[in-house]
Amino acid sequence: ARGSEESERNQKIAALKAKIRGIAVEATSKIKFQNEFDPRTRKQLDPLVKELVEIAPRLTAKQQVEASLGTWQSLWSDLPFTRSVANQVYQVVFPTGYYYNVSKFIDKGTAYTSLLRGAYKLRESDLEIEFTKSLAVKGYPARGSDLYLIAMQAEFGKYDAQVDPTNTAFLNRPGTLTTLYVDKNFRVVGGELKENGVVDSLFVLERRTTIQ
Repeated sequence: ARGSEESERNQKIAALKAKIRGIAVEATSKIKFQNEFDPRTRKQLDPLVKELVEIAPRLTAKQQVEASLGTWQSLWSDLPFTRSVANQVYQVVFPTGYYYNVSKFIDKGTAYTSLLRGAYKLRESDLEIEFTKSLAVKGYPARGSDLYLIAMQAEFGKYDAQVDPTNTAFLNRPGTLTTLYVDKNFRVVGGELKENGVVDSLFVLERRTTIQ
């Protein structure tokens, strides 16, 4: 009986993930820039995310961080990334307390790579975030480029002379990242968790190792 219950739960989780992913991908396919997101998409996603959180196995905050390490593509979010191309937003999470948002933006017809570094500290149920570096590199990596390598090069100073003035408002400001669901290939993350149980922003991410 226990085996059949677990199998049924896993099937529900898989179905909910597929629905969330489908909505996210379709919504992003309809826009060019990430900050053009349709707020109605969030209303579609919230009940599905709530159900997923309720039935998924509970993980400690430490387990959530461990599962989140590595490279991801953002499928959809309702937190604007300045000028980022909607389907070219990535995240690389390192085990030593920092991550990079890697994204493409276009200014006057020229493509740039935006590299925004966030330092994170594990708290009881979420992560405390502080952005510490913002870079804008002329050009954008070719499809198939290694995301981990791009972030490592940024961390070790390869692009430090190319500061991004448009994102400096983010720097040295505290924030919160709440993991709602994570497994080896799929993540749903929110900003600060409010008293009503709803996060103030939502991110749907899928495991990716390279620029798509």
